[in-house]
Order: sequence, then C-alpha cells, then structure tokens
Amino acid sequence: MRIFTFFIYSTILFFLSFIIVFPAMGFYQNDIKPLVNGYKKIEKSNLKHKGENISEDIFMYIHYFVTFDEEARQFYSIEEANLNKAYLSCIEDNKIFNISCMKTLQNKGQEFLIDDKCDWTFFGHSSVARNKNYYLVSMEEKMCGTFLARFNTYYVFEYKDDYLRVTNAFLTGKDIFNPIKYYKINDDSFSFVTEACAHGADTCWGSEADWIELKFEK
Repeated sequence: MRIFTFFIYSTILFFLSFIIVFPAMGFYQNDIKPLVNGYKKIEKSNLKHKGENISEDIFMYIHYFVTFDEEARQFYSIEEANLNKAYLSCIEDNKIFNISCMKTLQNKGQEFLIDDKCDWTFFGHSSVARNKNYYLVSMEEKMCGTFLARFNTYYVFEYKDDYLRVTNAFLTGKDIFNPIKYYKINDDSFSFVTEACAHGADTCWGSEADWIELKFEK
C-alpha cells in the first residue's frame, strides 16, 4: 500500500514539475536571458522624412522590390510585374531609394502596385534600433488567403537626408519569423531576439525565440 501511495505521489509530483519547470525554462530562455545578456526591450517607432512618417506604401514597395531582387518571393502570391515601374527612376543600384522622389510620384497619383489583389497583406514597418545612421527595421506581412501566420523580414538601412540604403537583410523566404522583442547594439551589428510565439499559433508550448545578428554592412 505504501509503495502504491509513493508511486501515486511520485507521479503527481512528476507531472507538476513538468507543468511548472518547462514553462519556467522557456520564460528564462526567451525573456530573462536576453535581459541578463544586455539586451533591451524594443520601443517601436516609424522612420520619418522631413518630420513626417514615411508612408507604409513606400516601405511596401521597397520590401517587395528588395525581395524580388533577392529572389526571395517564390512562396508569395504577388508578382513582380505588379510593381509600378515609374518608381524605378527613384532607385539606384537596386538598393538606394530616394524617398523624396518616391513621395513626389505618390503625390502625383502614381500607384505602387498595379492590378494586385494582395497589397492588403502588408502590415507595415517597425523601426527597432538605431546606431548613428544605421537603423534596424522589421517589416510584417501575411500571405494571401486564410493563412493566419505573419512573416517578418528584418532589414538594416542606412538612412540620411533623402536616401534610404539597404545595407543588410534577413529575408524570411518560406519560413515564418516573429516580431523582434529585444535588441542590442554592437560595434558593427544589431543583435536581436524575436517573440517566441508566432501570430495565429494555436499554442506556444515549447516555442523558442530566435537569436539573430545582422551586420550594419554585408
């Protein structure tokens, strides 16, 4: 009888420890460890041009243009032909974007996308960190259809005056990456930790954050 009672108590304690310890380990790995290692929690903001937020449509165009150039959109339903070629006059070397030029065309009524049914899937940008003229920026989007998960692509921009230059990027391709939660500025790079749980996930049990580093320049 004592052996049976001991077995019951041992089983209960095992399951209790499983329920308590594993979430605690996940919380440490995803939230405590970054802070212990000098990371800061992000404060989202928008990049501005002459005192005004840069239009999300401009960032959408930049994002689509860059990912097409890097052949990273094979899993996305938007087509390269849908990009309005009028804006190509505002781009140098496929990576330097003249924001004043793009704003002028936008004010003249030039659409960024042509005959596209999926432009609503772009959820905008978040400026996460800055070191001098370098900015760590995350862009979020969702594939067309009923797929709930959101894809985050991470960029490093050099931004000064009218020019936004893509110096490095972590492109998601077909993989889902989560929003940035913590960041740290190094001598020549941004280090960051993502959210552990994906948008639209049924459960976050056992999910781990991604730890990523992006150099200012490739």
